[in-house]
Amino acid sequence: MDIITKDDLKIFLQPYPSECVSIYMPGYRSGRETQEGRLRLKNLLNQAEKELVALGWRVPDAQAILEPAQRLFGYGHFWQHQSEGLAVFLGKDIFHSYRLPLPFEELLVISNYFHFKPLLPYFAHDGHFYILALSQNKVRLLEGTKYSVAEFDAENDLPDLAQALNFDSFTSHLQFHTSSATPGFGKRPAVYHGHDPSDNEKNTLLRWFHKIDEELLKELEGEQSPLVLAGVDYLFPLYEQANSYPNLIQGGLPGNPEQLSNKELHKEAWNLVEPIFKKDLDQAIEVYSRYKVTAQASDNIRQIILATALGKVSHLFVAADKQVFGKVDIEALRVDVIDDSEKGDTDLLNLAALETLEKGGKVYVLPIAEMPDQKECAAVFRY
Repeated sequence: MDIITKDDLKIFLQPYPSECVSIYMPGYRSGRETQEGRLRLKNLLNQAEKELVALGWRVPDAQAILEPAQRLFGYGHFWQHQSEGLAVFLGKDIFHSYRLPLPFEELLVISNYFHFKPLLPYFAHDGHFYILALSQNKVRLLEGTKYSVAEFDAENDLPDLAQALNFDSFTSHLQFHTSSATPGFGKRPAVYHGHDPSDNEKNTLLRWFHKIDEELLKELEGEQSPLVLAGVDYLFPLYEQANSYPNLIQGGLPGNPEQLSNKELHKEAWNLVEPIFKKDLDQAIEVYSRYKVTAQASDNIRQIILATALGKVSHLFVAADKQVFGKVDIEALRVDVIDDSEKGDTDLLNLAALETLEKGGKVYVLPIAEMPDQKECAAVFRY
């Protein structure tokens, strides 16, 4: 799995002098499915070449812009470590591919902007989180959304606990037995209990957790999505001492995560973070409702677009199932909304979301029926 950082958003924010290719497709994660993934990408690239040629590109130029994606077919490791969805972006001297925990529908878009909208749920402040599963033999980092989870394909595996501590000696004075369901963590067949680790063992664990924290920050640089710990409960206070990630959820999931699949961990973690997301969303809507009769909030798309460009938007709500097209001239402070889109027009909801995210604001993606006053967009301003 890959991470899209806030810095990566910059490729979506600008128009390009020549056409860009955006490809979205489902991920195929095992066995024969990986071959189907290769075939689907090949068909989309062939379709992209035909569309570029139809737009006036010479065949060699069209093939050259698509060539970096063609090279993916030879990377076995890439196809063996897929996630729920694959996104590929190609332009002149630009190539990005992301394996993400979002189940994309197949989509090919060619325009002067890279197409961002399918990625909005990844960045939206209402469902993206991480799980750090601490166990004796393996440390797993999972990335989840409301609907999916995938194991993080880190460049360097996070160090496991067995490397930090001689568990043979450590567990000799801990009782290990099977048990029934434990409140807050579903069914788990085994738990540690008995004596807490000694001071020396705590110090060893603490040093190792500092190492895990160091590696984690490299992988999640710039991220602020909630992080849920899963592991034997006596590890939690030790890890919290070492932690420097900005949004570690207190409490975590107590138990032995080795006994749970990624999907089971996802289910338990979602039960923990869902109330947090809901509370945050409810508070954001309450703030909007309080200020909507003042100059500190608006549902006017023209005003919102100009405010996002200036970094004034603290909270933005956009409808997931709506598009608003237009032309934007920030220097002239002009935004024209149009009914029928044509080449060169911008999806204003996408642009507003991108600008807000890039400037540190929060974005909430909701069905139109759940939007404040059922508007396509709404915003709260910082000032």
